[in-house]
Amino acid sequence: MTLLRKTAAILIAAPLLLSSLSAFAAPHEGKHNRCDWKPQHVFRELGLTSTQKQELSTLRKEAKVERHADAQSMRQENHLVREKIARLIAQTDFNKTEAEALLQEQANLRIQHQLKNLEVRHKAFNVLTPEQKAKYETLRTEKMEHCADMLKEKAKRLEQRASELN
Repeated sequence: MTLLRKTAAILIAAPLLLSSLSAFAAPHEGKHNRCDWKPQHVFRELGLTSTQKQELSTLRKEAKVERHADAQSMRQENHLVREKIARLIAQTDFNKTEAEALLQEQANLRIQHQLKNLEVRHKAFNVLTPEQKAKYETLRTEKMEHCADMLKEKAKRLEQRASELN
């Protein structure tokens, strides 16, 4: 490679490299600041026995198998509803009754899916002892309060930025 090409490559690569390094130095909100509360993360802090861990593992595996078995039929049902909605949109006249029925059908499919998830979560919660359930509730409440505080702080920062712009 000639000296001119090497120099050009360095001149192009240097700003890109420096700008990518500044992204690492910039303050940012990492995962530790997020409020994506998940019950399985709290379960780790409950001091589960090996029997409980095995029960939860079995429960998760069974739920996964069931979820995969239902996934294809649910996808097909959702696809059919979306197709019906597309045909409804393409009609010259809007049929409000049919639209409401399709939206209700779509909502019912979503509710069925959510019910299955809640059932698995309920079974997992009932694997816990009364003491673990109390600790779980305490941890959940603390996390929710922390998230509420973080949202308030974020709202303040956004208000400050908005006032700075004005």
